[in-house]
Parts: sequence; structure tokens; C-alpha cells
Amino acid sequence: METYQSEQEQVEALKKWWRENTVAVVGGVVLGLGVAFAVWAWRDYHNNQAIQASAEYEQLMGDVRRGAAQEALERSERIMREYGGTPYAVFAALVSARIALDNGDNTAARQQLEWALAHASEPAVEQLARLRLARVMLDQDDAEAALKLIHNADAGGYRADYDAVLGDIYLALKQMEQSRSAYQKARQAMPANSEQAALIQMKLDDLGAVDSQAPVQP
Repeated sequence: METYQSEQEQVEALKKWWRENTVAVVGGVVLGLGVAFAVWAWRDYHNNQAIQASAEYEQLMGDVRRGAAQEALERSERIMREYGGTPYAVFAALVSARIALDNGDNTAARQQLEWALAHASEPAVEQLARLRLARVMLDQDDAEAALKLIHNADAGGYRADYDAVLGDIYLALKQMEQSRSAYQKARQAMPANSEQAALIQMKLDDLGAVDSQAPVQP
């Protein structure tokens, strides 16, 4: 650093530095403020989007409770279209899929669930969407696609449900040992006296009956 002999020299040096660097300093300040304002605006936009999406979703739930299926579908589509960057859009897609299934439209349900799976940001929501999509695929006799979808996928808190669906998938593919193994895992993970456990046990019993009817190898 240069050493100045007098206060006057220091002042002159400071003036010279300021003349040479004014543009860079001012530009940096403006750029910094611009970035800050952009961040604030972006946050404000997303906060507003989330608030509006939440209000729309509450109304969607009201439509569902009233049994207004068509209104619910229209509102779901609007939420997905206008608030696609919020979690409420994924929830709306799940609602649409449920309505489609109730109407017997598996194709529409599959499309909605595929959208939900592609846009889910929370692991639990992604796991739920994948589980429901696998069931729909199985109902469409697309067991291979269902197996590819959930085999070795992260099941999270839905492990028992995933294993139960895997049992159904393997059964559809006539892979009896894999089906039995998946059902056994599902039953072990379920409360012993639950209806789900009873249903899985019935499926295991049916598999045993199938085995007992198999021809004896010479």
C-alpha cells in the first residue's frame, strides 16, 4: 500500500481512485440491489401462488365432500394449470385420479397419476402416487409396467402396501413364488387383526390351494 506524506495527498489519492472506479462501484451496487429485489419478488410471487393454491384446494375438497364431481374435476385442472409449481397441484391430480377411478376411467386416472408422480416434490407424496399408479396399471392388465414402476422403488411408509401390490403383480405374471414371498412380507408388516392382513392371508391361502392342485412331477 502506498504511503502518503500528507493528508492532502491522501485526499487527492482517494479522489483519483473514485474517478477511476465510480462506474464499477455504482454498477456493483445496482447489480446487487437488482438481485436482491429479484429474490424478494420471486419469494413474494411463490408465497402468493401458495396462498391462492391453498384456497383453491380447500374449495376442491368442498366440491368432493358435496359430491360435485364435475366441479371438482374442473377445479383440479385449474389448480394443475395455474399453480403447477405448488404441492397443491399434485394433490389436485391425485383427487382427479380418484374421481376418474370412481367413474371407471382408468386411462384418465393413469394420466393424472403419472402427472402427479412426475411433479411430486415430497417423497411421501411421490411414493403414494407411484403406489396408486401401479394399481391402475395392474387393473389395465399392464403388469409388466407396474412391476417396472415399483420393483426396488423406495416405498417409505407404504412398504406393506407396496409388497401387497407386488404380490398381485407377480400373481398376474404367474410368478407364484415371488407372489407368495411378497404377500408374506406384506402380511408381516400389517397389524395381525386388520382387514388388510385378513385379505392378504386369503390370497396366501389361495396360492396354497393352487399349489396343491399342481400335477406331481414324476
